[in-house]
Amino acid sequence: MSTKGKNHWLDTEKGKGGRRLAIIKAALKLFATKGVAETSVPAIAQAARVAVGTLYCHFKSKEALANYLVKEACESFCGHLWEGFPHDAAFRQQFGFFWRRYISFALAQPNAFAFIHGRAKDMELDGPSKKALATLAETENWILDRGLASGELAPMPTPALGAMVHGAAKALIQAQNDSAIKLDDILISQTECCCWEAVRNRG
Repeated sequence: MSTKGKNHWLDTEKGKGGRRLAIIKAALKLFATKGVAETSVPAIAQAARVAVGTLYCHFKSKEALANYLVKEACESFCGHLWEGFPHDAAFRQQFGFFWRRYISFALAQPNAFAFIHGRAKDMELDGPSKKALATLAETENWILDRGLASGELAPMPTPALGAMVHGAAKALIQAQNDSAIKLDDILISQTECCCWEAVRNRG
């Protein structure tokens, strides 16, 4: 499966300078693994191989950098989920499309995925970041609400369906990150079919 898409927001940062991109990548990795509170500005600068002053030339504070990353990563994820969406297809195909796009984003941008689905929720978010996270949650749940409205998914609360669908995808991604499995096209298709069988309406 190709994991490269038009909405890879880090690609757009390349034109703004190598040091800025290095700072963003270093911060994203540290924030995803340690959290914002436990990551210091000197640690980010060291990982990016830049001076602390250089970081402040691009971002006024660690918190501003973290909020920028949340907003950009969420917007990129939403764009990735919608890119090429088959609006005229049957719901079964739309469900499979979302599953594959969800996983392909996590494979292409593992630190961004880990940050916005984990440590970002523990930091102090500004208005744009809160809005971006809320929009992402709405986008992730849209496919579930659509299936409930059409009667094609089992009649249960959206959070319960989300725990089964998104929870399963996150567990698979974690297993991939732990080198326990390899999420290739075949396994992604197999797990999508299993997930569909678990949540489809059998009535």
